[in-house]
Amino acid sequence: MHLVCLMAGVSSRLYPLTERSHKALLPVNDRRLLDYQLETFRKAGMTSATFVLGHGAPEMERCLGDALLGQSYRTTYNPEYSEKNLDWSAYLALTNHSGPLIYYEGDLLVPPSLLAEVNANPSDICLAIDSTMRSPRVDLIVTAHQGNVRNLLLYEHGSAPPTPNPSVIGELVCLLKLSERGRKVVTDQLASQSFVGGIGFYDVLERSFDKVTTSFVDLRGRPWVEVDNVEDLERARQLADDIVRS
Repeated sequence: MHLVCLMAGVSSRLYPLTERSHKALLPVNDRRLLDYQLETFRKAGMTSATFVLGHGAPEMERCLGDALLGQSYRTTYNPEYSEKNLDWSAYLALTNHSGPLIYYEGDLLVPPSLLAEVNANPSDICLAIDSTMRSPRVDLIVTAHQGNVRNLLLYEHGSAPPTPNPSVIGELVCLLKLSERGRKVVTDQLASQSFVGGIGFYDVLERSFDKVTTSFVDLRGRPWVEVDNVEDLERARQLADDIVRS
């Protein structure tokens, strides 16, 4: 399976640590976040990858070249990473490769077992979720009915309230599998975005749910982390070794 990974943004919430380098190159114990990510990709059976680069791209190019020497990967550059939002990086990623793929946001570190399960799911769109909603700042809540994903409820800066709503299945972990049909539905809608202002990618996903088959895979208590700030970086240092073994 091909994996596309978004690594273009400036990560301003981690300044000054990310002022010159991308956050994937921040030290996590005696390695970099990127090294842990690449290990999970390999263990999950990802056979090729595309990396969308922007902030700190020359250094990222060198690090990827060293780490993936002889392996199948490519990079695409987003020179407008500071003017356009995540939608533009997503569009570049999803139109750079035809066929099914895994979409992965580059501040994540998740278990290889989760990637493998999402990859194996036969649905056109398969989301990764955490039903325990353990993230310190839950931004995206997923609802489903009879195993089919219905809605993505977006809350700014982790303001999602506790909810007894039985249709809520958990928080979104920002990776998903797209079949070729799913990829085309999503990219056709992304093409109409303005790519400025607020992120529209998750609205595009939600509008796609009634056009294709959908499903989800639950982390079921396995460790994971999304590195947005210094507290998350510390959590990554505590969890990284357990994550790559899960």
